[in-house]
Amino acid sequence: MLKTAKIIGLNSDTDAAIPLIARQEHGNFYFFAIITSSVDDAFTRTRQVLSDAESAFYASDLSVADRLAKIHDLIKTSLMDAHELNILLAATQ
Repeated sequence: MLKTAKIIGLNSDTDAAIPLIARQEHGNFYFFAIITSSVDDAFTRTRQVLSDAESAFYASDLSVADRLAKIHDLIKTSLMDAHELNILLAATQ
């Protein structure tokens, strides 16, 4: 059974901390991500990047390690103008 925890963080126009726990409807992988960013329009941009990361994870046929590396690069590129960026990614079966 998957248990969840709530992450409390500041979400504003310039700072965001957003978690994601996703499972493909008919798959057996869970994808976990936490991004904290300091960037203009932080909440909206970070939430969109998480959505893109989830789609990219489940659309890929690469190994799990390669998927996570690709998604890490996608996030860094999408939020390259961030003053501060922290990324935590994981996957489990």
